[in-house]
Amino acid sequence: MDMSMGRVRKAEVSVSYWVVLCGLLLLSPMALGEVFPGAQWIRDPAFTGVDVIETAHKEKAPKPELSGPKNVHTLFRNEITLSDEPVSAVMSITGDDYYKFYVNGAFVVQGPEAGYPYAHPYYTLDLLPFLKKGANCLAAHVYYQGLYNRVWNSADNRSGFVLAIDVTYPDGATERFVTDERWRLHTLKAFRTGRTIGYDTQFAEDIDLRKIPAGWQTCGFDDSSWRTPLTGWQDHTFVQQLTPPLQHLRFDPVVTKDKGDGNYFYDFGTEIVGHTRIRVKGKAGHKLEVRHGEELDAPDTVRDKMRANCHYREFITLTGGDDLIEFYDYRAFRYIELRDCPSKPEVWVDVRHHPFDPRASRLSASDELLPRIWEMCKNGVRYGSQGGFLDCPSREKGAYLGDALIASHSHLVLTGDGSLTKKAIKDFQLSQRICPGIMAVAPGSFCQE
Repeated sequence: MDMSMGRVRKAEVSVSYWVVLCGLLLLSPMALGEVFPGAQWIRDPAFTGVDVIETAHKEKAPKPELSGPKNVHTLFRNEITLSDEPVSAVMSITGDDYYKFYVNGAFVVQGPEAGYPYAHPYYTLDLLPFLKKGANCLAAHVYYQGLYNRVWNSADNRSGFVLAIDVTYPDGATERFVTDERWRLHTLKAFRTGRTIGYDTQFAEDIDLRKIPAGWQTCGFDDSSWRTPLTGWQDHTFVQQLTPPLQHLRFDPVVTKDKGDGNYFYDFGTEIVGHTRIRVKGKAGHKLEVRHGEELDAPDTVRDKMRANCHYREFITLTGGDDLIEFYDYRAFRYIELRDCPSKPEVWVDVRHHPFDPRASRLSASDELLPRIWEMCKNGVRYGSQGGFLDCPSREKGAYLGDALIASHSHLVLTGDGSLTKKAIKDFQLSQRICPGIMAVAPGSFCQE
């Protein structure tokens, strides 16, 4: 789309609202065995004997009594051997609440995006670029939050992970690899805090890197002390994810300042959403402080108590080696401040959002202020479009219907991509199982009609 002062050239937008409304995919929920033949749903033994809780209810109905684990990080791994270089490799994968999946140490995908247990989304992806002849390590960092909020359907004790990979060899032979009792798991104790952020949307991450097993995502790692997962599927039914995986890009700071005494300040030049990465070396047990924020309290000093009720102040304990700090959950911010850093760090952010081509639309104007406003608003649409059209990617992290209406119009104009709008319409349609009049947030365990 090209827009200039005094005239608008009609955009050739590939998806209109009418097409979206009339062309919704017919999602047929399927049981575990239909989507993942031969696979087992594997879970952390922390959920042994823990019953599923039905959290869905009308707003003024009695709220279900919650119990069960919270803030559970679990590492799963398995090594497989391919007899030859594959010519195709197709993977189906999902988890609850969330997973990050790796092959031979390389990040592949994270997900799923929020969904209801009676329409739980899964991806089908091409895994060929990641596999090789011989030994391959499949690894997943799976997370169950356990908070009752607008982010997803958590606090219901539904947890776990499943995948199935179908490999084809040059001679036409096929082989299937699945999650089952042969996988190994480790309950990760590195994320220690119980402090929550925003409207109970996430846990703060005070990370003890000494408790993360080095090399757990690669072949040859000794997992003999790891445990056998719980197997046996829960009550999910599955649907194909309507949107592609999130786009990930490295984003470096535009301003870096060494404030002295181990204190560093970083300005990314604009609001971003993503997972912070810090590479640093210090003595074993040394603890440094990380602050994120959207504003400054003073020059080069981050206001970490944000107006959005997010207190982004966290503490990281180092191993004594060359450490890479990786925050699991995402944050919305512009600035980072490090305090008591033992050496000069490398800092960047793995930004994330629904796939977004910034070249798909532009604004030209004689007044230079207008394009700047356009870019600011465009940036807001980009980073507010995660697995859904979010109210905001900090406090609520929820897909409200009113926000989705505005954001979906903007997203269609900016990109011509209707897949996220399609998911929003389907999610709110599915919410009618809770209230025929449609929920205000969908999906999510925080219920408002």
